[in-house]
Amino acid sequence: NYILTHRLPKSWGQPPFTPSSTIPFEDSSEYKVLLNDWPYGLEPNITHIVVWSRTLIPTDGDTGDLTPESRRLVGDFVKRYFVDTLGPGGDKQVLWFKNWVALQSVRSLEHIHVLVRDVDDDTLERWSGERPKRST
Repeated sequence: NYILTHRLPKSWGQPPFTPSSTIPFEDSSEYKVLLNDWPYGLEPNITHIVVWSRTLIPTDGDTGDLTPESRRLVGDFVKRYFVDTLGPGGDKQVLWFKNWVALQSVRSLEHIHVLVRDVDDDTLERWSGERPKRST
């Protein structure tokens, strides 16, 4: 409820969502890149980002893992949105994953996790629209 009420666009409404496209990350109004409000305990130079999607990201019904096509679509999005904007070597700064269905803490909202290393605050803000909160 917190994510829906305070972090995602009001225009999305309530789940189950009715996206304009069935292809994940095809339409920029169908996803929202946010710095994670509850990041994993990581090294200070690693930032935890969550990409919330109004479009379902298909998973295998037996394993709960991404289908090969979904894995390709997510990988292409992460490369285009994050890796390519970092320039040469960006692929060494970005790691992404989608928890298997059984491990998801927020099942009603589709999302992927993106971990980025040594990315400056200006870039993080450009991606998410948010300035990182740094502990002093």
